[in-house]
Amino acid sequence: MANIKKVIKFAGIFCLLVIAVLFYLNHPDLNIERKGRIYQEKLAKTISALQLELSKRDTNSIHRDSVPRENESEETKTTLNMLNESYKTHTFEQNTSDDNIKRPHTEFSKSDKCLTCSSYVDKGSAKNYNFFAGKYSLDKEPFASWVKQGNTKTYCDNRIKVFNDMFAILHDVTMYPSRRLEKETQAKGGEEIRNVLNQGIAREDYNFDDNFFEIECTTNIGTRLSSSNNLRLLSSVNLISVSREKAKYVSLKFNGKYAVAVRRQDYANLHNWVRNIYNIFVLLMHFRVQPKDISVIFMDGHPRTELDNAWAIVYNKPIRVGHVEQTITFQNLILGLEEHKGPITDFYLEQVPYLEEFRSFVLSQFNLNSSNSLNCASPRITVILRRNAVYHPRNVVGNVGRKIFNEAELMNDLMKAFPDACVKAALMEALPMASQLNLMKSTDIFIGMHGAGMSHVTFLPKHAGILELFAKDFKIGRPWFLCFEKIAKWRNMHYDSWENFDISLEMPADFTVLPTQVIVKKTQGLMNKICPR
Repeated sequence: MANIKKVIKFAGIFCLLVIAVLFYLNHPDLNIERKGRIYQEKLAKTISALQLELSKRDTNSIHRDSVPRENESEETKTTLNMLNESYKTHTFEQNTSDDNIKRPHTEFSKSDKCLTCSSYVDKGSAKNYNFFAGKYSLDKEPFASWVKQGNTKTYCDNRIKVFNDMFAILHDVTMYPSRRLEKETQAKGGEEIRNVLNQGIAREDYNFDDNFFEIECTTNIGTRLSSSNNLRLLSSVNLISVSREKAKYVSLKFNGKYAVAVRRQDYANLHNWVRNIYNIFVLLMHFRVQPKDISVIFMDGHPRTELDNAWAIVYNKPIRVGHVEQTITFQNLILGLEEHKGPITDFYLEQVPYLEEFRSFVLSQFNLNSSNSLNCASPRITVILRRNAVYHPRNVVGNVGRKIFNEAELMNDLMKAFPDACVKAALMEALPMASQLNLMKSTDIFIGMHGAGMSHVTFLPKHAGILELFAKDFKIGRPWFLCFEKIAKWRNMHYDSWENFDISLEMPADFTVLPTQVIVKKTQGLMNKICPR
């Protein structure tokens, strides 16, 4: 009897193991991961085989010179082309140190038409731009209305000037960091994300008392400056009498010519970064201040991201108010446009001005040429990819939506359809900003799922075509889906889109299967517009 019980027990355990294995093999999410490993193993074997084949032909390097022979099968040619493009796409060098923002210059042979490689730039000597030297003015809408006399208000002996409740400039204003509300319970900002996982947003969003800033006045003393959602920081300014005793408040004088206070929201998002630096760009145009003469102050406690390096290159290394303990007096302090209130977020505008000037400025700050060259004999097609990653403490799982399920199939079909083109895929967030911009400024056809990476439509050459892809039902309840289409239209570029209406093309884990022949056809339509025959 005891033996029978043991047999039944072991049989039960065996059945449970079989059920567990079958569940693993058939579970959609796990199956994707398993297939991914199998695909990687097959790819590794394919690479090894091709390397061996190429070495027999005395080919110098699969990285540079793997070119299919005339007598090879179409499958071999396609595989060699895809492998060659894959190697070229991943030749970017990274240097993410805040203290060493430099770009090593890499030389390639002239035949490497698909290579675009750069890392962080050495900003070098500070530059002066005509944009900020008085030759440009905010004479185009909506800015012209904001700055006209009837829409500006002055306070405190003209030490405060508010423009249409959108932005303001303050002179000789003192900041008291000790007066920040909930200071002791909030993060200082700039921490590595891995050290603050699961941190709540309340620890990062700062609130300021109504006397966080103070200005001495002979008029308007005690006036509470009304503040709309367009300019929340203005309510933190207190107007005090010049006779007030200040001996106990010893402050440092800020040595920079201008400071710009910025309240970031989705700080790790490329599109929000573009919004913020564009907003500052137009403010500098209005106040005629060179970028080398400003310091940006982050009025939040958000962790560090790779975009911090990009901030440092465009507008000098930011100051985090959470790290400031000493009282400071600013000669000129600009309360900038709120991130979500600038023109780029107003989809009802017929036109947003100065985008071409903005593009040229940003590229120049990264030491990149903004020329818009087009070679129809060898156009450049770039497909941006999306991957799961942890970008902020509230998404510890790192799930990223709207990913392409059949990337390899898409790349293969694009390469077949455009044999003379440079077709490459890029994971933008894995590259330093200089590499991203260097790639984008020379891209002729830009393809990608709706997401922050599509913000690079701002930096494409003006002749470029954009193909934006949407997962099923994504547009429902999300009016901001228009954001990249609007930028393309404001820049008078060629734009097209594809939206999925077939539920069967939506896969687990936020993947979408693309009908590659439809994408190829739409790409051909864009190509015909930028290179008409």
